[in-house]
Amino acid sequence: MLSCGDDDSNSGSGLKPSTITIAANPSVSFNMAYDNKNRLSTITQSGFTATFTYGSDNKLDLISNGTNSYQFNYADNGNLVSVIDEDDDQLPISQTGENAYMYDGTLLTFDEQGDWKSAGTTSFTYAAQKGPFANVKHLNQLALQLVLPSPFFYTGKKRLESLNPNGVPFTITATEGERGLPATYSFNGSTISFQYQ
Repeated sequence: MLSCGDDDSNSGSGLKPSTITIAANPSVSFNMAYDNKNRLSTITQSGFTATFTYGSDNKLDLISNGTNSYQFNYADNGNLVSVIDEDDDQLPISQTGENAYMYDGTLLTFDEQGDWKSAGTTSFTYAAQKGPFANVKHLNQLALQLVLPSPFFYTGKKRLESLNPNGVPFTITATEGERGLPATYSFNGSTISFQYQ
């Protein structure tokens, strides 16, 4: 759905998230691995592994866990045509413009790097510093919605500063980690921790 170009110079080499832990009751952790092109290849949680497969153009082709799957289909111009699940049912996702999609009746937009710009009436604000996924290439934020809970909080290339539902800012506080990447995000009494490889 979203794919940065091969000249995505601010992504690739460098530390990438290996474990993300969301402090909750109970806490939830995700382990992530990457391929030799610095693209996300797997997400594992509690023995459940989602595998990401890419086409020659670096667009996401398939997400599969062996039982469930999402197949991404594109037009010749690279726009998303459909997402089909393992039962051959089409998901309510369609591309409406450049970096703009309708998902089950909600307009979702993304910036040039692929980070969230808006989701319905919620907008996203970023700081100048790196986000946890700054060094991951061809990250498909919309696809992460299918396999992770509320990924817009923690999967940005840039550092999330606030969510603004209906124009009201909901501030995210970050602590510094390795090589300019965030160690934690905190908001509304919750903390998300990042470990890198």
